[in-house]
Amino acid sequence: MRERLASALGEVRKRYPDLDPDTDSYLEGIIIENGEHFESIDEVYEAIGGFLENLGGNRDARRCCTDVYNIIHPNGHVTTEERLDEPVHMAVLVNNFNERVIDTASIWMAKREVTSNIDAAKLAKAEARSREKQAKKLQNNDALSSKQLESACVSQQPDRKEKFSTTGTSKIVDLHIENFDISFGKRVLLRDANLHLSFGRRYGLIGRNGSGKTTLLRALANGDLRLPPGLSVLHVEQEVMGDNTPAIESVLQADTKRSALMAELAKLKEGQENDETSSRLAQIFDQLVAIDADSAPARAASILHGLGVEAQMQNRSTKEFSGGWRMRLALARALFAKPDLLLLDEPTNMLDMRAMIWLENYVQTWKGIMVVVSHDQAFLNAIATDIIHLVANRLDAYRGDYDAFVKAREERLLNEEREYLAQKAERDHIQTATTTVGGGWDEVRRSGVGGVRPNAPQYECCE
Repeated sequence: MRERLASALGEVRKRYPDLDPDTDSYLEGIIIENGEHFESIDEVYEAIGGFLENLGGNRDARRCCTDVYNIIHPNGHVTTEERLDEPVHMAVLVNNFNERVIDTASIWMAKREVTSNIDAAKLAKAEARSREKQAKKLQNNDALSSKQLESACVSQQPDRKEKFSTTGTSKIVDLHIENFDISFGKRVLLRDANLHLSFGRRYGLIGRNGSGKTTLLRALANGDLRLPPGLSVLHVEQEVMGDNTPAIESVLQADTKRSALMAELAKLKEGQENDETSSRLAQIFDQLVAIDADSAPARAASILHGLGVEAQMQNRSTKEFSGGWRMRLALARALFAKPDLLLLDEPTNMLDMRAMIWLENYVQTWKGIMVVVSHDQAFLNAIATDIIHLVANRLDAYRGDYDAFVKAREERLLNEEREYLAQKAERDHIQTATTTVGGGWDEVRRSGVGGVRPNAPQYECCE
């Protein structure tokens, strides 16, 4: 396979010998790292066609992508579809699943009732080694994440007039981030890109693996791209750290304003009461009422339940949960915090069908801006109001869900191909006309017709 991938890359370089280093490096990464996963010519075109179009037109790019696919998969690589023996009723499956969840104790919370013969000392020692290993793993993940962030370079052209639309208050309505570049090492991911996000819209961010979707989310979350002051941004990427904090308390802590007010309230109650503390207590109570703090525990419990964390699990410490369940806790924290800009990276990877259906319904009333990276087309159809396609170092925006995007993109590619063919036909016509006129004038000179001496020198006419 490695030889075929190298041959495919060589074919691209042969057809386009004038590739700049950045484009060549990007194409090498896409073909060598992801080429074996291409399942159709369209997937090859989606991954590298945009770059090739800029170098040789739509038709040449299509032919090159076809040859690349045939080199990688010489015997074909077409996935066949099979007809089901009988219709599948999804509603019945969901109901049956819910009944099993209710009737059956969770496998994560199941306890053995038999007496264990394991040596308690050895068990404690093994658990200690397991905790040490987990802590080391988390430390390595943090170091890797930090290294990745340092490798990503973000630049943005200054704008004399920042395009942050508001309603006259501090609440953001639209974000317009223009003329920015993002590179990862030597690979350019985005060049002169523009990102427009409207308040109340839910965006599905799609693109090939390695195209830069997660890097873009990190740039937004870390403030590498200029955002308006006071805008709250939350990026759900890593699982919740395991410690002794109860799961529901971990979710409540995501509301930093409420947590700060509650901590100050507890501190003031422990001290001596005087006029100053009484005044401050009144202010704190007013602020807690304004943010509806009393209903916070119920809201947190409801979100956890929707994501599959049942009531008996919510009071357990986060360290008792596995990595997949900690990702659910991280998602619950984000939904509870209600940031102005919520960034989700593959949120459905750790969810079962019941939790996915709940999440689809819950985000329908999301009041901020949401950007979701997902390969689940059904999920994007359920939640996305817009699609942002990261392709060829740019961000293409489409209105509607994923199915609407597919249809609009097909029409766009067809129109571009028609335009290219029309331009090519016009160039060929001009070339043919020029050749015909030149040949006719030479014939006139040779024959001497019209008073023109054969082989007479010709001069340009000057006025």
